[in-house]
Amino acid sequence: MADRVLLSCHLLGKVTAEQLYRVHREEISTDRQMRALLLRLSTGEDRLLQRIKPTDIEQPIRSLPYVYLDTWASRRRIEQVFGVPFRRPPEPPSRDWRFLEHDATLSDDIISFELTACALNLPFGHQTHFDAEGAPLFPKVMVTDGQHTHTLRPRPDKTLIVGGYHLVHEHDQGEEQVSLGHIIRDNTIARKALVYEAVEASGKLDQLGWGPRLYTFIVNGKKRTRASSRKRIQTMIETLPREVNPARFYFIDRQTHQAAGDDVSAVSWLRGDNRAMQLPVW
Repeated sequence: MADRVLLSCHLLGKVTAEQLYRVHREEISTDRQMRALLLRLSTGEDRLLQRIKPTDIEQPIRSLPYVYLDTWASRRRIEQVFGVPFRRPPEPPSRDWRFLEHDATLSDDIISFELTACALNLPFGHQTHFDAEGAPLFPKVMVTDGQHTHTLRPRPDKTLIVGGYHLVHEHDQGEEQVSLGHIIRDNTIARKALVYEAVEASGKLDQLGWGPRLYTFIVNGKKRTRASSRKRIQTMIETLPREVNPARFYFIDRQTHQAAGDDVSAVSWLRGDNRAMQLPVW
């Protein structure tokens, strides 16, 4: 059981006890037991996990859950047990919730996809972004806004394999500018769409044997409400560059996706052409 939890921490990135219990609740009886296991893994002699207590500098008295991260030791362990290629873990992050929130809430997206796939008996997996030697799988591509040209490599938050599809996923917390802006200076949502379109045109992902790709965005507005999230989605759709195929891109507000819980197969997404529909993977 402990090894499977270590693997989940590695695959999810930054994760809470509650999230890990969602994944493993058929194997462990209670949330309390999961917390006890994580305490042993993060404070025992081997220190297989790192435990961080986030702080909210805007609301210092706010109580936030511990966030768990994998370590050198845990990555060596899952390499030994599961054959996962070892890659050096990143430097420990800041405890500031402003920087942890994105990755911690991204885990909710991934877990919902995984549990839905399992319920529907669909194959599910995590697609690495690196080959066996550690080289990036996504190619560098050239994009232009008509005035400037820039060479970029996409860095999605996660790529998942669901059924026969690859979901290239972005978890948006309302922090980035939406419209194209200055293509060299600004890392915007519209620029990401241009980059993904150029990757598709390169044929590189087909050469890797990837299945059909869907580019999914789960969006959280700055006010963290359904209304603000949906307003942001409309701006994203309206400012998609005309060079991209809008049918590749799917958007949903975080509030609706979260409310669906462990079965998100029936939720309605907005495609880049403003058409409401279920995600085709289901």
